[in-house]
Amino acid sequence: MAGDSVFLRNIQNAGLQLLRHILHALEPHLGHIPAGVRPAAELAIFSLVQAAWRLDAVGDTGNRADVETAFRQFGEALDAVGTAYAP
Repeated sequence: MAGDSVFLRNIQNAGLQLLRHILHALEPHLGHIPAGVRPAAELAIFSLVQAAWRLDAVGDTGNRADVETAFRQFGEALDAVGTAYAP
């Protein structure tokens, strides 16, 4: 059980670190996205931030099922950002 706690904490920290890097990389490019696509890109980024906060919150509980769900949602939000920023 203690091993699970360390595992969950590592996933939580990795998700937040990844989010920080993604936002720093993408923010300057939001203005270059065509106006018709920009709302979808903004929503995708917002969803990614929410997913990261959710991952952080459930990581503190140590509930593996909740962390796995939050990590899956983080991945889905990350995919949406990739789609929104695709050429």
